[in-house]
Amino acid sequence: MELYITKKFMLIHLLNHASIYLVVKLKIDPTPVNTVEYLKEKIN
Repeated sequence: MELYITKKFMLIHLLNHASIYLVVKLKIDPTPVNTVEYLKEKIN
């Protein structure tokens, strides 16, 4: 069971790094999050 969980966390970690690499490579600004911006507008 422990090995299974470890593999899942390693996969998540790898995919996180891959997404960061892709954002840098494509020169995309990852900070705008439409859902968060929408919620901010609704609060104010």
